Amino acid sequence: MTKFLLIDVDCGVDDAQAIMMALASPSVEILGITCCYGNTMLENVCKNVLRVLQVCNRLEIPVYQGASAPLLGGPVEGAMYHGRDGLGDVPVPNAPRLDYLQKEHAVIAMLRIVNEKPGQEFYHEWVNQDTKKAKFMKKISEHSIKFTDLKRENTSNILWTSGFVSCDSYAMAAAIDESFVTEAIETAVSVELNGSLTRGMMVMDMA
Repeated sequence: MTKFLLIDVDCGVDDAQAIMMALASPSVEILGITCCYGNTMLENVCKNVLRVLQVCNRLEIPVYQGASAPLLGGPVEGAMYHGRDGLGDVPVPNAPRLDYLQKEHAVIAMLRIVNEKPGQEFYHEWVNQDTKKAKFMKKISEHSIKFTDLKRENTSNILWTSGFVSCDSYAMAAAIDESFVTEAIETAVSVELNGSLTRGMMVMDMA
């Protein structure tokens, strides 16, 4: 059965990986990609999504612009993880034009699409393949990998160190194939939005 995905991104390196995973899955149809401020400025986010679609020969997928600034709290700097442009500051002489973007605002597009479609060692092996997609991913990931190598010496507790964790790739893998999740629990969660504790992180109530 085909899985319909509407992907919302602040396109840094992990978002690029997630989009490419979805594009590579024969069981997935991407209905659209919405862009918002996050890992980098909104214009860069839109450019980055178009770059990913270009390298995958899928520029026909609609891309929408959303929020250009945080809705709550001040801006957060993500350059040390993803580079200033969000994709490792790799030069792109033939980047696709922004006129590929849809005129419809991302929020309006989300509402429309959801109503139209209701209910709906791997890394190293991949990037070292002699393919256009693998070479692209290897280039844009170099900055994030270098940052992680500098920050992390002890890998025994990788999720809680200050290195780079490709969260969006894990989320996309679970969305594409539920068997990717080998163990799960149900618990109450909340997201602290203002930055007083841990802005943007999902906090679980394990009591």
